[in-house]
Amino acid sequence: MTTITKTFAHAAVLLLALVATLTLCGVKEAAAQEAYPSHLIKLVVPYPPGGANDSLARALAQKIAVSLKQPVLVENRAGAGGMVGTSSVAKANPDGYTLLIINTLPHAASGSLYQKPPFDPIADFAPVSLLASTPYVFAVNADSKYTTLQDFIEYAKRHPGTLNYASGGQGGATHLTMELFKSAAHIDITHIPYKGGAPALTDLMAGQVDATFENIVALLPLFKSGKLRPLAISSTKPSKRLPSTPTVSSILKTNFDVLGRFAIVAPAGTPPAIVKRLNTEIVAAVKSPDLINTFSKQGVDPESSTPEELAAILKSEVALWAKVINDKGIRLD
Repeated sequence: MTTITKTFAHAAVLLLALVATLTLCGVKEAAAQEAYPSHLIKLVVPYPPGGANDSLARALAQKIAVSLKQPVLVENRAGAGGMVGTSSVAKANPDGYTLLIINTLPHAASGSLYQKPPFDPIADFAPVSLLASTPYVFAVNADSKYTTLQDFIEYAKRHPGTLNYASGGQGGATHLTMELFKSAAHIDITHIPYKGGAPALTDLMAGQVDATFENIVALLPLFKSGKLRPLAISSTKPSKRLPSTPTVSSILKTNFDVLGRFAIVAPAGTPPAIVKRLNTEIVAAVKSPDLINTFSKQGVDPESSTPEELAAILKSEVALWAKVINDKGIRLD
């Protein structure tokens, strides 16, 4: 055998070995994806037990554990307004076994509230699906002299800086929603931040503050008991839970549309096949009669999406809240 022939033969052997290796890797990767999931999945809630994120996560976990044929453990990792748990998922192995439930508003705003945020709300996560949504409600004390949102706005314009509003904390969803409303309504009212939504609502019921913009889940019991009065809904569509309450957009004649959207995301880099599988299971769960009933009892509307649709929503909200935060000079560090 000549030297040239030997060289070609050796090259052919190497090429065959390379093809075999690549084929084997491809088979192993496909097998790994087909086998997903093979063990427990962790769904992180970045807030304490008992809130909306927690209850929705537990309802979803119970449902998809059956369809995925693997246990789904809900883990509460609270701290720093959701930053601790969210950061932990951003750094987790992108293998589909660590997921995160988010509220899109605070999640999208986080990148602008800190000079050096511990994660990027877009780049560090793989969107999976929307889960549910709920509007915010502009509310006043039941004995307030303001019976309509127009009354409140007109008084605020005549007496700038004299009215105030309560929020659950600096940079939170209620704070940012009201600041967006202030800009849209061209009014000046003073922000009074509290350490959580509960004390803010307590002072509103006591007449110590003039208004708030809180999610409907927290407010419905207080409307039903006659302790607070709803003046307007933050979504462009009226709420079936408060059908006689007008929307902010209909009053201001502008496209004011704010929703508290809950969604599921995974660490960036999670294989598309796994994201697709999770999306399929979550969408099916959200459309199931029992989960629709569970969510409805909690005051939220089931809402699913494709990963691409969720990605577009997050990008839009990042841009919206970055403008509000930068225009108002809001910072948390």
